[in-house]
Amino acid sequence: MKLRVLFTGLFLTILIAGCNQKEKSVDNINNYSDSLERQIKAEKMTDSLIKSNVKSKYTKTDSTIKFPVIIVSSKLVKKEYSNRRDIKLVYKNVSGKRVEAIRFEWYGENAFGEPAEMGDSFLVGSGRGETDEALNPGKIGSGTWEINSSNAKKIINARAREVVFSDGSKWLLDEHTK
Repeated sequence: MKLRVLFTGLFLTILIAGCNQKEKSVDNINNYSDSLERQIKAEKMTDSLIKSNVKSKYTKTDSTIKFPVIIVSSKLVKKEYSNRRDIKLVYKNVSGKRVEAIRFEWYGENAFGEPAEMGDSFLVGSGRGETDEALNPGKIGSGTWEINSSNAKKIINARAREVVFSDGSKWLLDEHTK
């Protein structure tokens, strides 16, 4: 009889402890779920801020900057055997010096106004290209860069970010945007 009472007491203790443990684990799961929701919300806000900062970098160019090479036109061109697109730039040397090389940068969006695949694997919406074809003062050049975009619909801005002249001097956009 004593043994039966002892086992019954032990069984009830284990049962009650198990129920309490389940309540604790449900609370832990709920707390973890809330924590994940907060983390996802924070990541979405961070992602949104990064995207808006990238776009503003390309759209808030100071109009007083004297670019030695200006973009005459920029357009997306469809690849011959796919629905992917590349970027074509037409540019002009408006400086008084012969240009030896140019580095370009651009920003584009998809049909929803969101950053598109534009060739940069790190910053969605942006891309870069360069040419080392010489360009005399007042002359126009053009080039097409492979960005292999599946969702780009429009180019928001394209510009020269570095220009190397035949006399060895350089023009850097970063030095004019500080």
